[in-house]
Amino acid sequence: MNIESNKVQRDQYSWTMIKRDNQTRTESSVLSGGVAELNCQTSGHPKPSIEWILPDGSKVRAPYTSEDRRIVISNDGKLTLRSADNSDAGVYRCIATNYLDADVLSFRVTVLSPDVEEEEVNGVKLSRSVGESLRLDCEETSSPQASVQWILPDHTVMVKSYGNKKLYQNGTLGIYGLTKRDQGFYRCLTANDLGVDLLVSLVTVSNNGSKQVAVTADIEGSGDDMQPNTEEDRLNLQIKVTPGGTLIIQQVSTFDRGHYKCMASNPAGIDTATVRLHVVAAPPELRLDRASGFPVQHTETRSPSTSAFANGTLHLKNLDISDSGKYECIATSSTGSERRVVTLSVEKTDSAPQITEISDRRTELMYGAQLQLNCTATGNPKPRIIWRLPSKALVDQYHR
Repeated sequence: MNIESNKVQRDQYSWTMIKRDNQTRTESSVLSGGVAELNCQTSGHPKPSIEWILPDGSKVRAPYTSEDRRIVISNDGKLTLRSADNSDAGVYRCIATNYLDADVLSFRVTVLSPDVEEEEVNGVKLSRSVGESLRLDCEETSSPQASVQWILPDHTVMVKSYGNKKLYQNGTLGIYGLTKRDQGFYRCLTANDLGVDLLVSLVTVSNNGSKQVAVTADIEGSGDDMQPNTEEDRLNLQIKVTPGGTLIIQQVSTFDRGHYKCMASNPAGIDTATVRLHVVAAPPELRLDRASGFPVQHTETRSPSTSAFANGTLHLKNLDISDSGKYECIATSSTGSERRVVTLSVEKTDSAPQITEISDRRTELMYGAQLQLNCTATGNPKPRIIWRLPSKALVDQYHR
């Protein structure tokens, strides 16, 4: 009798609950390589145990640490995901259980690439001037209702209003007093238990209506030393691509930061590679300089394609059809000479371009420095190398 009474009493007071309120975030978006935190706050009597079911179907009990230490679950049920990649995306289920009660809460994690291409834009493309305002709509009509998150051009995941950006309850993003820093790709992510949807919009901010300022200076030297007077002239003199595919930008500024894409193409195909430039700029400084004398001339010495070694070996690099022909080796001494002729035939076979050398994926320069991004490609016929700048302009070695 006492045993049955205790069982009834235990069943009557056994309960488990996972906290759910306006502060509970069950949908999280994280950039590849970033960190996501899923909070599963439980309560109950007696104290419930916590298990997580991961997207791959495996079940783990708190506390837990994966072998690669990327997934950590604390005693209180909080799951932390580090160095996220695409395989980590999906639904994570938190299960709290005790004697006779259980509760479940699902969390959806979306992993996004930090890079966005213009081809991915499926929303609006807006162009505004500095100082103006705009609104980006992101309406969701799903059931159950989906959460809305914005990923800004600087890769910030926005969940509440801050700065000159206001997030409205219906998901609309308002940006007020636009600056050049506000231009770029805006990604709206909507997610619920059933799936996710992504809307990508592009905002361009221009200096239309701003005043132009002309500065006159005394310059010593030849006409080639004169500085450009317009932004177009400055761009033409600032950027060039060498015949070997190297992109050179003179006097790098913060406006040059972004993604540079090298494209090598010929009739057999195309290959691409992307380099990201980050410019570190010191605070502005006003300074008066007086220059004198002539500028220092810089020369570039290229390695020849033909080399002769001390043992008589002839080394030819980067063979082309024009290298075909007869090569005559002449050996001479005080007692006479000897000659041998070798015939070289170079056959042309088309091959798709392949980028063999590219600068570091992330480059940092001081403000005002010269940017030089290397991009070497092989292919037959010789591929044409084109760079796409963050402004989406295309330049090659013929750009002047």
